[in-house]
Amino acid sequence: MRTALITGACGFIGRNLIQELSSHGYATVAIDRGENDPFRDLADTDYISCDLTSKSCADIHIPRQCDVLYHLAWIGVSPETR
Repeated sequence: MRTALITGACGFIGRNLIQELSSHGYATVAIDRGENDPFRDLADTDYISCDLTSKSCADIHIPRQCDVLYHLAWIGVSPETR
């Protein structure tokens, strides 16, 4: 089974990408800064809560070897950070 790692997984594009990849038989590893796992209903999706701007993310454990990375995380979506 091929596996994709997606940062910014809870955004509009990330959520839709995970749904699409899952429907094509991919396992996914979703990284986002939210605390709750919005993908708990998807059997082959692992969720990691992590703020990528924090040094604490340097020690995260990615539970699967990934074949592809989709880096969708960015901080500029809220008005105060634009």
